[in-house]
Amino acid sequence: MVGSTSDPNTSSQPFFRWYDRLVQLLGHAAGFVLGVMAVLICLDIGVRYFGLGALPWVIELSEYLMYGGAFLGAPWVLRENGHVALDIVTSKLPARSSRRIEVIACLFGLLACAAMAVYGGSAVYGAWHDHMVTVKTWRYHEWVLLLPIPISGVLMAIEFVRRILFPVPRDPAQALQSAIP
Repeated sequence: MVGSTSDPNTSSQPFFRWYDRLVQLLGHAAGFVLGVMAVLICLDIGVRYFGLGALPWVIELSEYLMYGGAFLGAPWVLRENGHVALDIVTSKLPARSSRRIEVIACLFGLLACAAMAVYGGSAVYGAWHDHMVTVKTWRYHEWVLLLPIPISGVLMAIEFVRRILFPVPRDPAQALQSAIP
């Protein structure tokens, strides 16, 4: 697939307008989280360098922010085609064969994301039900830490369904150009 799938035949449908806004928001949030992590780590290094002590919570918070940002940013990356793809192979095939391969790949992605959503949801529910708590520098309810997994799984599954039902028009020249560094 070439280009963003945020604006094909689905842009006029209310569900996909809502979905695109949510995914865009999560993409911006993931970028913001990355910036916050960079600032906090630099602050921790500066505090240590000047002998003012340490900020022991920064590393733990950065771990959780990196994990949460990666899962919540993944649907945006998928929608924008920012992931690794072998477009150079499918761009050389006839349109019908290329589309079949893309549908098969999307079905595998859909199955993987559905499994991630189901098992992630089960883990969230189990952690919530059992009142599980993670205690390091801070004390977190574990279900909150696990919540990005099923959210990401559901949103990426929606994107794969969208790609199956509403293919993005392809431009082989653009696919080849984007494959060349």
